[in-house]
Amino acid sequence: MTGRSSSGGDGHAVNRTSHLEVLLLRARFTSRDSIIFPQNAAVRIRGALGFCLPEEVFRPHLDTGPSGLRDAPRPFVLRVRNLDGHSFQSGESLEIGVNLFAPELLNVFRDGFQRLAASGLGPARVRLELDAFEAVPMSFDLTLGYSCDQIEVAFATPTELKGWNRDGLPPFEVLIARVRDRLSALCTFYGSGEPELDFRGLAERARAVRTVSGGLSTIRSQRTSSRTGQTHPLSGFTGSVHYAGQLAEFVPLLRAACCTGVGRQTVWGHGEISLR
Repeated sequence: MTGRSSSGGDGHAVNRTSHLEVLLLRARFTSRDSIIFPQNAAVRIRGALGFCLPEEVFRPHLDTGPSGLRDAPRPFVLRVRNLDGHSFQSGESLEIGVNLFAPELLNVFRDGFQRLAASGLGPARVRLELDAFEAVPMSFDLTLGYSCDQIEVAFATPTELKGWNRDGLPPFEVLIARVRDRLSALCTFYGSGEPELDFRGLAERARAVRTVSGGLSTIRSQRTSSRTGQTHPLSGFTGSVHYAGQLAEFVPLLRAACCTGVGRQTVWGHGEISLR
């Protein structure tokens, strides 16, 4: 990842970057017995990974710094929609996807997948065989402009955006603010530093982008933690929204967000978007 140092407001050097580096991890397994995934397969994968990854990776926490940043964003997101509601018989193959934002953790995740295969999935602890593991690198230049005046954002998995009251369709300024915050946190914690972006200017220009049309559906769901017994909401909206305006500087942020997700619960596959 490339970056440079600039002077912060307090006179200290601040690392800045214009890139987000991602590893697309895909692990292919063979099931040794029949296994059925719930409609939200990420809930089951989440539980298994919680026992197969080191605690500091699965649930990172900082001992110093502002209280609002003590719980650092996790360095990965699940990509397992392909398993939602599906069943597999003994001898059949299945694939688990993870987008990793800390490339130095590659071997940690490879070992984690091997432990997952040995410990098994689901209440029956169905054992798996790890047949293949690949890591495809991707790099997103967050400042590379594109000629664009219309875009359709498709929300593939339940999405919840802080700052939107669910009235009508989500304004572009709210969407891009959550995308910007997500990318900023990942670059700061796992990259070369805070993205080299005009945060205030982006917010002002995003307000000029029009919400043209769209259609959304509300998904209501929840999960219960096997560790704490606490219930957590996993609700949100799916569908698509068409935006129009001067979008050139926003497209690279949205392209990166296709890998990172946007909104709450992104690590478990929520807030997955694509562009049309």
